[in-house]
Amino acid sequence: MDRPAPRPSRLPHAAGFAAGKRQIPRKPLLTTLVRCRKLPPTPACFQMKGDFLMLYTGPAFSAAALGDGIVELKFDLAGDTVNKLNQVALQDFDKATQAIAKDSSVKGVIVTSAKPVFIVGADVTEFTGMFAAGEESVAKGVLEVNRMLCRFEDLPFPTVAAINGICLGGGLELALACDYRVMSTAASAGFPEVKLGIFPGFGGSVACRA
Repeated sequence: MDRPAPRPSRLPHAAGFAAGKRQIPRKPLLTTLVRCRKLPPTPACFQMKGDFLMLYTGPAFSAAALGDGIVELKFDLAGDTVNKLNQVALQDFDKATQAIAKDSSVKGVIVTSAKPVFIVGADVTEFTGMFAAGEESVAKGVLEVNRMLCRFEDLPFPTVAAINGICLGGGLELALACDYRVMSTAASAGFPEVKLGIFPGFGGSVACRA
């Protein structure tokens, strides 16, 4: 499986989107996940969890090497029954992305959810404080999240979102940041925030056209 053609940038002037950067040849992405018991020597900065080499572990995301260069980026927000993109999760996603980017052995990433839903969207309980901070602060925060997704899009190998359930708002925008998406029959996706007069702020209006 090769990466698709480059999509329109959510940040046209952002660093890292030079013409042709994403045109380099890609190696095929495995379509079957396997448990790998014969792992290479564990670097001091990594951890082992069962049979898997952990590239990153945080309060919301973990990155586990499954073998053959495939990494599972799992969303499992601690202390909550669903996955939502609050500030903790967003910062953790970015840290996980940067940890994966530093590993030259990675050939592909599969984004999964450890909960019955994929991602329900942003944390609406944070909206009041965000809007009270003023327009400039809101714009700065939205731009930073777009930069996080750009860093993920810029990973030099195929990325796949395995959508197992509800995938809404910012969750769909994160899925759209992947090169490919696969959905279970129980999954649903959309931008329900538009019914509240809220524009998809993480680049979804651009990514869904690509």
